[in-house]
This record gives sequence, C-alpha cells and structure tokens, in this order.
Amino acid sequence: VTLSGPAELAVESATAADLRAGRAVVRAGDGAAGFRVRTPASDFIDLGTEFGLAVGADGAAEAHVFEGVVVARPLAGGANYAAVKAA
Repeated sequence: VTLSGPAELAVESATAADLRAGRAVVRAGDGAAGFRVRTPASDFIDLGTEFGLAVGADGAAEAHVFEGVVVARPLAGGANYAAVKAA
C-alpha cells in the first residue's frame, strides 16, 4: 500500500485495512487476493490486482483499477456490489 498525504490508514490485519481519508494505491502480489480496503462508504476487495482509492472529506470513495479486478461493495443499502475491471 502506498499513501499520498495527507491520508489516514489503519492496518487491521495482513488481509485488511481501513482507509479513512486521503489517497492510496494498493498492489496485491501473488497470494494476496482477497485483501480488503474499507472506506467510510464501501469495501473494496482485491482479486490480485493494482488499484487506487481516494476518500473525500465527505467519506465518499473513488476507485481506479490499473490492473485486474476489484470488487466494490457499499456498506449501506443491502448486498449490491460491482466487479470493476481495468480498462
């Protein structure tokens, strides 16, 4: 995980982190599929990829997938989710 400041990231475990504010780029190597980054509004689950997240002052998150696939799941509003692929 690479942060761009100012940013606030709490590492929860070897497979999970909480990005509360700022920007981060996540690069999951071999065997790291399933790494989860939680933001105030959503969970982003890595499926062996590289992606960037930006969390605004309002808690909304913006994701950009550079390589591979990421599953995005909102924390509120039910079980809706989306698989986001690199362009």
